[in-house]
Amino acid sequence: MVLNEAGEYEPWITGGGAVWLVGEDGALERPLLPLGEREGAGDLVWSPGGDELLATVVVQGEEFPVPEKWRLLRLPLVGAPEVLLEADYPLLTPTYLQTESVILYLAAPEERLELHRLEPDTGKDELLAADVLTYLTFGERVFTIGRAGELVGPAGEPVVGFDCPEEDCQMFLSLWPRLFMDLAPSGEFLALVIADRPGLTLPEVDPITSLCLVNLEEGEAARLATPALSPSFSPEGYELAFVAAPPGGTQRVYIYDVDSGETSPLPGSEGAVWVRWGRTGIIVAVEHEEGGYRLLRWDGAGWQELLVRAPE
Repeated sequence: MVLNEAGEYEPWITGGGAVWLVGEDGALERPLLPLGEREGAGDLVWSPGGDELLATVVVQGEEFPVPEKWRLLRLPLVGAPEVLLEADYPLLTPTYLQTESVILYLAAPEERLELHRLEPDTGKDELLAADVLTYLTFGERVFTIGRAGELVGPAGEPVVGFDCPEEDCQMFLSLWPRLFMDLAPSGEFLALVIADRPGLTLPEVDPITSLCLVNLEEGEAARLATPALSPSFSPEGYELAFVAAPPGGTQRVYIYDVDSGETSPLPGSEGAVWVRWGRTGIIVAVEHEEGGYRLLRWDGAGWQELLVRAPE
């Protein structure tokens, strides 16, 4: 994970600090990539073999804090970081396609995002799709989402459509796709957060984020929660975790059972900012009332506080 210069977790670190390797017990093990004052990192993705990471690094200008350069890096657990790509335009959302031999990523050489397929060993870089907002993978299958709000399958067939005309909606979906969508491991369901205007259209109200569950096989969708964010399927795909807030209540994590259709709150997750479901449990970032953040892990029986502390 990316920690600040004090070795503490913050959701939005714009510069400095380092990419740290954190053990299962939450203890800091070692930095994988130190970052300069004008460098920020994100898009951390584990390889299928678990022996390296992908990361994007943004370099800000000296006079103005705006991005000037983007790098796509490979961070092995053993050995030095390797720069795979460097550009003066955005490089976003890298991921491995089944093995470490193929990487997908988004690039914006002409202001519109493109989906690329990179072979790190040979340097071969292939354009897969133009004018996209983001993409999803299922095995070797690649789905793209375009500006028209249409999810397109591997053969170019439309799968499902939704409304995302506003610039803010498109920007959020491109920069932080993991906060707005997740694909079930089976490939059957898509959890999608969309901007919604429930109730009366007049007077005009700001959009509210609604979480929808889309059955890709049957072409049906159902709204699960409003407002909601950060959907994440369990490794088996039978449950879906997400962050939501009841009317007048505190934001927390909820678990939706795909088979029964029942939703229940996760006790102890009050103040949740985001949630991810991994092989070792549910990881939640929680904001303290007095300020600051902490990371928690739920293993099904209880909570473990991940000790993200400054190095000695």
